[in-house]
Amino acid sequence: LHHGDGRCGAVLLFLKCYRFPHICEVILLNSTRTIMDIYHFDAIDYVMFSAMLVLSALTGLYYGCRSRYCKNVEDQTLREYLTGNRNLRPFPVALSLIASYVSGVTILGTPSEIYNFGTQYWFIVIAIWISGLVVAYVYLPVFLKLQVNSSYEYLELRFNRVVRTIVSVFFVLDEVMFLPIVIYVPSLAFNQVTGINIHLIGSIVCLVCIFYTLLGGLKAVVWTDSWQVIAMFVSVIVVLILGTVTIGGPSVIVDLTTSILACTRDTQCSVWSSEDSHTGPVSIP
Repeated sequence: LHHGDGRCGAVLLFLKCYRFPHICEVILLNSTRTIMDIYHFDAIDYVMFSAMLVLSALTGLYYGCRSRYCKNVEDQTLREYLTGNRNLRPFPVALSLIASYVSGVTILGTPSEIYNFGTQYWFIVIAIWISGLVVAYVYLPVFLKLQVNSSYEYLELRFNRVVRTIVSVFFVLDEVMFLPIVIYVPSLAFNQVTGINIHLIGSIVCLVCIFYTLLGGLKAVVWTDSWQVIAMFVSVIVVLILGTVTIGGPSVIVDLTTSILACTRDTQCSVWSSEDSHTGPVSIP
């Protein structure tokens, strides 16, 4: 960070402090504050994180124990445990499906991908829509007609148990290699803002997930996914609003983006106005 020339070091190519004071109020650090002071969990952050873990555990506890203590509820059968008795509501199921596709890797990785390589990543939406339509109109009608619980059960009906076993083994191997990344990346982010050991927080989250899944079955998983997806969406919206307000409003974002797009059309250009010409242009190839 260059305090002497009045520039925000983090955005040196594009901004100056006296032109965008709102940004510099956040980026420039004084002698009494450090980066860890700014980007570190406060009490409210710990409360929210703990509340999500507790809510997830209580959801599993509720669906796992209500059959034992509620006289009007029959004992949970294996079919109900695995399928939710096929009477779950569409909205929480939809949220659960989103949760199965969106993880901490997505929340942390997508902004970095777009920031570094551009917005062409959004084209993935086209593939998602096409695959969703194919699943809804080709596969699901067959599964519903046959009353199968998974694609692996269908493979056994269509071919034989050997095929089902082979595909199941490949799926398990895929998850064994993928899930550690899904757990590690959010744990790493949590470690950066709290200082808590990565392995410790990863173990805690895993234990909570195992707890509510074992106790509550599919119903607990669906409703827990729903709370978590709602929390993710709300947090992303809050970050978007706070970031927009901090930078000075939508007009500043539009003005900055327009300037950058204009510069990309030239081999040499300056993002400073004419009044800043004494500092010299910043070349963007």
